[in-house]
Amino acid sequence: MEEQLAIRSSLQSQLTALRSRNPRMSVRGYARRLGISAGTLSLVLLGKRRVSAKLARKLTDSMALPPPERGALLDLIEKKAARSNRRPNSDRYLRMEADKYFLLTEWENFAILNLATMNAFQGDPDWIAQRLGIPRKKAADAMERLVRSGYLEQLESGGWRRSKPSLTTTEDTPNEWIKKSHGDTLTLAQEKLGTIPVPQRDFTWITFPMNPKTLASAKKMIRRFQDELMDQAEVENEPTEVYRMAVQLFPLTQLEHQN
Repeated sequence: MEEQLAIRSSLQSQLTALRSRNPRMSVRGYARRLGISAGTLSLVLLGKRRVSAKLARKLTDSMALPPPERGALLDLIEKKAARSNRRPNSDRYLRMEADKYFLLTEWENFAILNLATMNAFQGDPDWIAQRLGIPRKKAADAMERLVRSGYLEQLESGGWRRSKPSLTTTEDTPNEWIKKSHGDTLTLAQEKLGTIPVPQRDFTWITFPMNPKTLASAKKMIRRFQDELMDQAEVENEPTEVYRMAVQLFPLTQLEHQN
């Protein structure tokens, strides 16, 4: 029963955290985030339904738990599988999960991948740390992770190149890892607002009335503008810096029919 208590506790803790940020968050709304029915979630939280290994994998993926916590929960629930098929590859499996988590949630990875497209790029952690204003260890860990994940490779000449064209996330799919990344970007933007001179940044916003039915077309316009801006940047003079553009479009009014 230890594993059932653990998964139930994690679910309840995350629901409590979500409600602290949004008091209107319901079990039904949380279930929608997890991709399961509200009835199933209610039974699990009440201890009236046992969480199978298959359901545990689905839940921990949707909860986007940090890899160590996710691995510990799965090890508890998949004890028999861990002793047979999963145990020999357990370390590699958890490392892959950790790489995926950090690649999506830490801005330094995207920054390094874009630095690597510049002629002046150096794969030295000291150089990267200085350019990004981060600790050397963080730069070294990020480089190792990007190489291990196949996004960055060192050439025989000693230089480096980006070995995959892009690192993107899903669109319009609820994911706690992606939400964390968005939240970190907002925090980063707030820091830059106070440290970067106005001529070297742009912060703008507009407020306007809109029918939610037009949101899909608005998103397409935003994506198209992002692509056009990147295309323009690529054909201009030799780039010397890495920029991030973040766009937020959200309602200021309370949405009708919101759960």
